[in-house]
Amino acid sequence: NIVSTYAYDLHELATTRPNRSMGSTPNAQSSSSTSSSGGDVQHLKLRDAGPDPPAPIESVSTATEFKLAIIQEYCDGGTLKAAIDDGKLHEVVGCGEARPAMVPILQLAVDTAAGMAHVHSRNVVH
Repeated sequence: NIVSTYAYDLHELATTRPNRSMGSTPNAQSSSSTSSSGGDVQHLKLRDAGPDPPAPIESVSTATEFKLAIIQEYCDGGTLKAAIDDGKLHEVVGCGEARPAMVPILQLAVDTAAGMAHVHSRNVVH
């Protein structure tokens, strides 16, 4: 099943600065600004280096930790453990004996794997 996502919010929690002296990059000058989370963010901006084309702007700070909040549809089918315990993944054979219902079990495994692959392809860790 596809679960609808109604809203999300992403907050930067931490920013790291690599150990690197400002003088190690030629033709660079430092500037700083305040990030949306209130932390000081350092950036390098290149000065005019003459006839050669300028190199791209290089950032000294890298956001490394985020808090993600997701509001999603509630799935009311119960847990997988409850389905197993209640015998929902079993079928009764001719003599009244219960055995695993392999078609629904395999479909559930395929659906779960496909869902996790999709989530991971979007760089979300579950």
